[in-house]
Amino acid sequence: MISNFHQEMDLGLDGSAGSTLKMIPSFVGKSSGNEKGQFIALDLGGTNFRVLLVKLDGLGRIGEVKSEKYEIPKQKMESTADELFDFLAEKVADFYYNKIPQGTEASELGFTFSFPVEQTSINKGLLIRWTKGFKAKGTVGEDVVRLLTDAFDRKNVSLHVTALVNDTVGTLMTRSYSDNQCEIGVILGTGSNACYVEQTSNITKLESSTNFGDNMIINIEWGAFGDGKNILKFSPIDIELDRQSIHPGQQQFEKMISGMYLGEIVRLIVLYLAKHQAIFLNVSLTQWKKSYFLDSAFVSKTEEDKSSDLSAISKLLSDTGIEQSTLQERQLLQDICETVSTRASTLSAMAILAVASKIGKLNCSVAIDGSLFSKHPDFKTRMEKTIAMINENANLKLVETTDGSGLGAAIIAAVSSTKKAAWSHLPVD
Repeated sequence: MISNFHQEMDLGLDGSAGSTLKMIPSFVGKSSGNEKGQFIALDLGGTNFRVLLVKLDGLGRIGEVKSEKYEIPKQKMESTADELFDFLAEKVADFYYNKIPQGTEASELGFTFSFPVEQTSINKGLLIRWTKGFKAKGTVGEDVVRLLTDAFDRKNVSLHVTALVNDTVGTLMTRSYSDNQCEIGVILGTGSNACYVEQTSNITKLESSTNFGDNMIINIEWGAFGDGKNILKFSPIDIELDRQSIHPGQQQFEKMISGMYLGEIVRLIVLYLAKHQAIFLNVSLTQWKKSYFLDSAFVSKTEEDKSSDLSAISKLLSDTGIEQSTLQERQLLQDICETVSTRASTLSAMAILAVASKIGKLNCSVAIDGSLFSKHPDFKTRMEKTIAMINENANLKLVETTDGSGLGAAIIAAVSSTKKAAWSHLPVD
């Protein structure tokens, strides 16, 4: 798998159409930790969005952080580009002029936009499609930074959008501000993705790599690794899950490792065993027949039960409509959950090791955000064991890093504002 990952990375950096890894340039390098000042961040990831004021004190120290959360009405989500972005601008104005001290010296904003975009510069990205219930007309194919900037102009908001931010890149940037050994950022939550610091000269799909400095963060988009190629090995359960998914044949690596799918894999395994009279005999499985009925929290809680009679699992099963279960059945369910999550942690660790070995950074820090990594009782430990088993010379430090979409956006705004090279005007093939 690791050699296949390396090959896909090379193809993606070259811009080859056959790569399953997009390898998207972020147009920003790693933080030095010396950036100072106050910066605004706008974090738009769903029906709620946040506006933050972040104070950077330099020397890797983050000072006071103020934030406000706003809810986006469904009518705005389904309206037009102007209406939606005017609403965002109004709330940013409310925060900037009413919620923070007057005279605050912060004029630059980092914009975390957690929707599919084709990013072509540090402050330009074209919306590919809406997700998460958004349907605003006149936005697909448009530059979301321009839409926000135009709305700021209409609402007299004196802020300059200096950076369009991916949450994975933000995670790496957040950790690197205080840890100059951080070279990789990973999301292991509902979804999964990774980024890393690449030598700019290796990004051959850039028209002119000499204009961007020595290093640049690359957004791998590793959820699609292996799509359409005979790289990953799928079980009958994987094939069934993929067949029933919204986008069959896509994001198949992510379907094996991310929190959104672990509970569903467990559910499908249990139904298969029940059909063959191997578990939960003579009980109703009505609730279990609902797709995505189980989540990753169920998997984590099942594995956490260390009692002799697995009483916590009994309670979990009762909540799912299974009032009676034997100890043997509860043990089998725990084994299923452990097998599914262990595979996820193993594949995640192998992918991280692939990135680290590709760039020759086997002793770096890896910033990881996401509920699967932070809340599963053994995910981190299993990842570390996998890395040590595959490469005994590797000394990767897996570090939980939170709020890359907020703090990271502000730090990227700070980094981009200090760059003298005019990255935002240089295109990608």
